[in-house]
Amino acid sequence: MYKIDTIDVTHEMIAGKGKRFGNYIIDILLRYVVFLGLGVFAGLLYNFGYDSLYLRVIEMSKLEELAYGYLFLFVYYVVFESIFQRTLGKYITGTMVVMEDGSKPSFKVILLRSLCRMIPFDPFSFLSDKPRGWHDSLVNTYVVDVKVYKAALELRNSFEEIGSNQ
Repeated sequence: MYKIDTIDVTHEMIAGKGKRFGNYIIDILLRYVVFLGLGVFAGLLYNFGYDSLYLRVIEMSKLEELAYGYLFLFVYYVVFESIFQRTLGKYITGTMVVMEDGSKPSFKVILLRSLCRMIPFDPFSFLSDKPRGWHDSLVNTYVVDVKVYKAALELRNSFEEIGSNQ
């Protein structure tokens, strides 16, 4: 018996704006937590006489902070989405990234998708009627609700199994 592991993305599978906004907020909060942790770590090192990291952190310009923030998010999205198809935000909201045919995006697609997130007005692309940002549409990816996607996949496999038994 042949089991299908992908299915074309339908409108019902696509994650709504609320979940997409939740993904964004959770992932941004994670960035703040990581950088807060780095600051606390630098402060602890400073208390033990290792002041170079602490001095580097407190002397950082706003431009450097912004650059490091974008670099962190870029690496975070590339690593987690290329391996798991999900970030922490997507795990919590029950969503994942797929290609139009439901397959796992390649590393190159995730890399390009993450680069497209750096477009300054990308967050505003969600203000349209479609819950799909430029970083999705430019590389032909979708963020889908995992439960709906897997239910549709199971249903299709059930039909395939019924058809193969005859």
